[in-house]
Amino acid sequence: MRHTQTTARVGDPPGWRLDQCATQRNLDERGIAHAQRIGRWFDAQRLTVTTVRNSPRCRARDTARLAFGRSEDWAPLANLFEDRSGADAQADAVRGFVRAMKAGELAVLVSHGVTIGHIVGGRLALATGESVVVRAGLGGGAAGRTRPPSRALS
Repeated sequence: MRHTQTTARVGDPPGWRLDQCATQRNLDERGIAHAQRIGRWFDAQRLTVTTVRNSPRCRARDTARLAFGRSEDWAPLANLFEDRSGADAQADAVRGFVRAMKAGELAVLVSHGVTIGHIVGGRLALATGESVVVRAGLGGGAAGRTRPPSRALS
C-alpha cells in the first residue's frame, strides 16, 4: 500500500531526518482521515491482518498505525526516491517475505510509490492509499490493484 495523502508534489524539506517526524513531509488531514477509513474498510470486510510493516518514514508509519493500530518499521520498504543503490536488494527482501508467508496470512506493507513500483517490477503509479495485491505462490506477481474507499463508510 502506498501511504495516504500528504502535501501534493512536495518532497521532504531540506535537512529532514528519519528520526524526527517534524522534519519530514507528513500526512495531511485528508491523509489521516483516509488511513482511518482504510482500517474501517478492512474491518467491514472482516479481513484479519496478521502482519503490518512499513517504511521507516513517518508518513508510512502513521498510515499503518491509523489504519491498523500498529506498525513495524522495515528498511526494505524505505523510500527509493533519493537513493536507488539498494533498490534490488530491498525488492528481493520484500519478495522473499511474500514467498515465505503461510496460507491464511494477510500482510499489509506500507511504502512509497517509487518503491512499490520497483518491487513489482514495473512503472506503477499508485495513488495515495492505493494498493497492489500480491499472492504468494503465484510467482510473486501482482494479482490485482485495489483502491480502498476514499469516502467514509457508514
